[in-house]
Amino acid sequence: MKKVFTSVLFSTLSLLLVGAMTAGAAGTLPGDTNQDGAVSCSEATQRATAHFNRMDADNDSFMTMDEFEAGTTKNFEAMDSDKSGMVDVQEYLVTWCGAPAKDVKPAKKATKGNKHSLHKKMDANKNGKVTSEECVAFWTVRFADIDGNKDNTISKDEFDKNVVEWYSIVDVNKDGSVTTVEFTDRWVGACQAEQMKKGMSSK
Repeated sequence: MKKVFTSVLFSTLSLLLVGAMTAGAAGTLPGDTNQDGAVSCSEATQRATAHFNRMDADNDSFMTMDEFEAGTTKNFEAMDSDKSGMVDVQEYLVTWCGAPAKDVKPAKKATKGNKHSLHKKMDANKNGKVTSEECVAFWTVRFADIDGNKDNTISKDEFDKNVVEWYSIVDVNKDGSVTTVEFTDRWVGACQAEQMKKGMSSK
């Protein structure tokens, strides 16, 4: 059961954060606001917070299940750029990483565990930033998680499958709503604070 919830968390969160956060032009890493070629913890926090605010339709600083479901429908439609009713790996990577990777195929194995935030998992070299290469490597794995029937596309049914379970996991205090803090904690975690501590200790 724990492994199932872990897969649910990362698979559905990857879908959740897609739609309203507009991908950059080809070659531009989405979220890289200072255009240095990588997304820092602070940039990832800004991106996640902005998306939460868009999903929070009534602007009360809480995301309800109804708001989440409405938002995820728009997210799928945004990813499906050719309006085929399915999302392939190139559409998925363009949304997340800004430009299609040549000859990329969905990864066959998914990373396990939810000890770290998504940003930490993407940051393969542990320098506090996520590059385009790290982005592509990570999201091909996420794509494979969501593609339940392994046909190299994500259907709307596969997209919707884990919504309720994801919401339950991210709603940490089980009060029936998700706050900005709960949302960004799953996306970015404590990496920004840790980087600040490292900077202070090195002075």
